[in-house]
Amino acid sequence: MSPQSEEPIIERQEREYRPLEPAELELMRESEAMAELTVLGANDIAPEDGPATPEMVEEEVRTHFSHRISDYHHDRASELAEFSVDWWNVATADVDEFELVVDNATREEDIQQFLRSNPALLTPLLGGGHGRYVIPKPELGSVGANVSHRVPDFLLAEMSSAGMTWYGVELERVNDKFHLKNGGFSAKLNHAIEQIMDWRSWLLTNAAHARLSRAEGGLGYPGLDANFEGFVFIGRREASSTRFNELRRQTQARDNIRIHSYDTLIEIVRGAARMHEKS
Repeated sequence: MSPQSEEPIIERQEREYRPLEPAELELMRESEAMAELTVLGANDIAPEDGPATPEMVEEEVRTHFSHRISDYHHDRASELAEFSVDWWNVATADVDEFELVVDNATREEDIQQFLRSNPALLTPLLGGGHGRYVIPKPELGSVGANVSHRVPDFLLAEMSSAGMTWYGVELERVNDKFHLKNGGFSAKLNHAIEQIMDWRSWLLTNAAHARLSRAEGGLGYPGLDANFEGFVFIGRREASSTRFNELRRQTQARDNIRIHSYDTLIEIVRGAARMHEKS
């Protein structure tokens, strides 16, 4: 075994899952007995032809920790259970059908409705974690003196050891244009960006209400705040100027908003489907 593999298992688990929350550390410490398993004493995981190896013991501990942490996170996000998505359930046939919908869509709602029925197609936009959630048409901004409904097309969320990470998705029509002849953003694209900024503005003063459980009168979105990343999907791929590409990079760097065509979304999802089908 290498020097690295000789590090005490419990210590390595705590290090590799950083940053950890107190409750997660407690779960690991409660499982400390598993880390004390020896080659001679690990009879419950030993193969029939001999004792368990250190590698087998470590894998058992790793699996145990993974399940306990995953259960802990899903308990925290219990209000999102109805929006939980099997992110690995993305098939090439689904992508083909989505591409056909995009090719024939005349309204934004055509795409929104298809993705609502096939939410796994949006999960390749997420990085990973212990749970992934797709929430269609969530209402924001329905509290306060000036009641105004702000409704993203989708909110996406992923759970990891760092907590919940949120994303807002704004869909525009397939036949809308990205940019003007001078390379500036089109009116439709500017409107989509303003929508995302509007959601964030509301969350700056209402994040506590958004996070509060529905049983307590809140929206039930744990960890949601104004720092979520935004996605805008608009139009089909077309030649773009240097000025437009620079404006798009600035928007991503300054405003944390990514701007893509539907062709890019199709390519992202198709790549994920091929990867899952090969695994």
